[in-house]
Amino acid sequence: MTQAGPDIPLRRSQRRRFEVVLQSLDEALSRLETLVSAPETLDRPLHRLVADIAPDRLQRARPLVQALRARITEGIARMDLQPGVMRTSQYVRAILSTQRIQLEDSRAAALRGYAALRPEAAARVEQYVGAMVDDLDALTHTLLAPTSPDESTDGNQ
Repeated sequence: MTQAGPDIPLRRSQRRRFEVVLQSLDEALSRLETLVSAPETLDRPLHRLVADIAPDRLQRARPLVQALRARITEGIARMDLQPGVMRTSQYVRAILSTQRIQLEDSRAAALRGYAALRPEAAARVEQYVGAMVDDLDALTHTLLAPTSPDESTDGNQ
């Protein structure tokens, strides 16, 4: 027998809370799946993954991750949750904008709160951070600049 509506009725603000929580859990599960399937992809220049969980445990965790994801799917139906819809360009813009702000906050003048930089260090920090900002701006332009008059990246269409 098909149910007429959600069996866990929630107010809109409560649904939104569960949408955020379950979306965050789903993201965490995706990272765990990456850890299980391709841990080497998690290594970064300033972040090294040290494998201290036995591979058999990671394999045994896979069905538990799948069960959690199934429970998320169940919750979506039971609470009448709606997926957030975001265009790829919006997501990319948010990521790159956040990183640009972080870089700008790392310019020599902004670092005074961490103690004054020596003049030679300040000049080098400015040069380095400026180059990083330029590279990030080039990446942003490459990914988000319109390629035709019909294409828009403002995220409002």
